[in-house]
Amino acid sequence: FEGDYSAYVPPNGHPDCPLGICTTAQMAAGWLPWWRSNSGPGDYDRNPEYKAATLFDLGPTGTPGERVHSGERAQQYFSFYGTHVAGIYQQVAVMPGRTYRFCVWGHSWSAGEYEDYENDPPTIPDTDFVSGPQFGEMLQRVGIDPLGGDEWPVDGAGTNIVWGPAREQYDYWGQFSVDVTAQASTLTVYTFSDPMWAVRNNDVYWDDAALIELASATMSVSPAGGLHFVADVATPRVMTQTLSIAFDPDQAFSWAATVEPGGTFTPTILPATGLSADPLTVTVDTTGLAAGDYAASVVILGGSGAMGGSPATVPLTLAVAVDLRETYLPVWFFSP
Repeated sequence: FEGDYSAYVPPNGHPDCPLGICTTAQMAAGWLPWWRSNSGPGDYDRNPEYKAATLFDLGPTGTPGERVHSGERAQQYFSFYGTHVAGIYQQVAVMPGRTYRFCVWGHSWSAGEYEDYENDPPTIPDTDFVSGPQFGEMLQRVGIDPLGGDEWPVDGAGTNIVWGPAREQYDYWGQFSVDVTAQASTLTVYTFSDPMWAVRNNDVYWDDAALIELASATMSVSPAGGLHFVADVATPRVMTQTLSIAFDPDQAFSWAATVEPGGTFTPTILPATGLSADPLTVTVDTTGLAAGDYAASVVILGGSGAMGGSPATVPLTLAVAVDLRETYLPVWFFSP
């Protein structure tokens, strides 16, 4: 979403753009707008204004630059004292039969009391850059058309579009994603937003979009050699260690972990599912275990499609000693 922005020109014209060019829809290169046209009285579901958000725009803490996730610009659109069902979209060439993930960072600024702006101009000064407490109940999500169509999902659905979960993401950036298997040589990726109430600020921001072929992503788990636990038979212990799960590219891939059956001891793992930034905690309780060596393993499955390094089987070893003796080395501290 960097570079120059230009006005959208509908290929077949559009009633909301009577001059043949949508001067209020300034778009980043490669992206197109879509919106539901207003079909009734009032300020509901009208075409929003599109423009570039820049590093000069104030964010929720009143600090410049918070409306851009990275770089110098992000795609913004808004409906001032109005609602919208709208977003942006792009068609991308892909390989049929392969699984792809569309992910993009987004957030909204939805704030201010509802007013009939045309008949009662607002008297509230526009100095609050954080959402709420009377906000528009803004939902955001992303979708993919696996057949690569270029329809406007004016009903908020679209015939073939597979949508990810919708959520409210006020003031601070969060990543949205959805996975599909391509059914044609083109995919179409969409963003979506839909505020319920015509409050003063119903602004949406999108940045750092990526379309990733999941087969080209890789997962790694550390420590690579697994986890090792030691305890004394006479002094049972509850011990905890963590596994770190990373993905390349560094996107919001999910993972799921299970304890492989057949081990000689049973660890507890939390959580069972997570995202790339979430650690996996492994807990071992040696209560009731006789002296000896024990083994188990945790299986971690990354993503929802083919992925290098997935599934990963992580070995766990436990040694319960008859007489465990521990030596604590001295630690020397040096000050500069």
